[in-house]
Amino acid sequence: MRAIILLLLAAQSTAGQVSYERIRRAESEPGNWLTYSGGYRGYRHSSLAEINTANVRRLKAVWVYQLGEKSCLSEK
Repeated sequence: MRAIILLLLAAQSTAGQVSYERIRRAESEPGNWLTYSGGYRGYRHSSLAEINTANVRRLKAVWVYQLGEKSCLSEK
């Protein structure tokens, strides 16, 4: 229960940092992923061209966060 309260407080403190208008015009900021899906349209597509078919195989993970066994996301 304590973890849920802390999570809700953390979510509340970050709410409202990105304005509605900014998210509505998310296509004008292709380098900023403003919502889970990139914008209100939910396309989940970026118009950036730095990663392409010629260099995609060279991508490597540079950061990983391992959840512990007693994570709230694991099956109980």
